Amino acid sequence: MCLSEKGRVLVFDMTEVKAQSGGGRGVTLMDLDAGEKLVIALPAAKTGAVLHATKGSAGKPVEVNLAGAALEAQRGHRARKGKLVDSKLRPPFRLARAGS
Repeated sequence: MCLSEKGRVLVFDMTEVKAQSGGGRGVTLMDLDAGEKLVIALPAAKTGAVLHATKGSAGKPVEVNLAGAALEAQRGHRARKGKLVDSKLRPPFRLARAGS
């Protein structure tokens, strides 16, 4: 599971990450816009994860549980852009394993 600084989340199977002989040159986990940064790449179980962000003009802190159908909605293939969980969420974004 990957999270970009713009709040896009991408979930993909680890089988899509190929092992490179001799260390390789690296693997693209998520496609990012120019200047955009990857916040975290987190191996996630079916229990999912919790996305921490702010919402609205007041910047109210919110937690979004990404599990079950919500987690599956973010599923894609490695090296793709990912999807916004909610267009109203604002930075700072943080992703943690569910239950931690």
